[in-house]
Amino acid sequence: MRKDRIEARLKALGLTQFQAAEKAGKHAHFIYDFMIGRKRSFKGDGPIRLAQALECSIEYLTGESDDVGRPPLSAAASYTYQPGSLPVAGIVEAGVFRRPGAISPALKLDLPPFPSYPAEAQVLYVVRGGGLDARGIAEGTVLTAVKVEALSEPIRNGEIVVVEHFRNGGREVEVSAREIQHYTDRIEFHALSRSENIPSIILKDGKTNERRGRLKIVAIVIGATILL
Repeated sequence: MRKDRIEARLKALGLTQFQAAEKAGKHAHFIYDFMIGRKRSFKGDGPIRLAQALECSIEYLTGESDDVGRPPLSAAASYTYQPGSLPVAGIVEAGVFRRPGAISPALKLDLPPFPSYPAEAQVLYVVRGGGLDARGIAEGTVLTAVKVEALSEPIRNGEIVVVEHFRNGGREVEVSAREIQHYTDRIEFHALSRSENIPSIILKDGKTNERRGRLKIVAIVIGATILL
């Protein structure tokens, strides 16, 4: 992490080091200790929490990017397994096409719903691959998503959505979680990966950039949970 980048975000947000640490849900000296050299790095979920508190990407703080970017997706919590009420709807893996129905989760996971949406409108997806690692979401993370038909407002730029991308007349499908961006003549769906080169999906005039491609948005992601 670069100290000058941290200082720049603190100044831009009008926060002190201690206010930002509180915002990150960490101890009061979480940032201060790093800035004075008492510690050399942020351990565990520290980089994610820091980027969330400073409202920027981890890449900006490390100097890998000059773009402030977007913070990693907020996590609902970290749980050991416990019974809940949300079913697993499937696996999301960007850049991989399979026969429809070829993969269904082998395990049964249930987690508590978020209070902001009706429980019956929420489902879980298990992340496979590195398609979301730029947001700090690793393989095996469980995403909580709201079915698109339950949304009362339009999907905004920068939201993470679960899409079903069909090609070859529906004989192959990629189910993935991607960032959505609207333009005047098209909609783009971007993988958020630092470890893989995954092409964006471009939807224009009802068709995608794949042969006989079509796309359906099935849910919007509202949280990510690491199962311990």
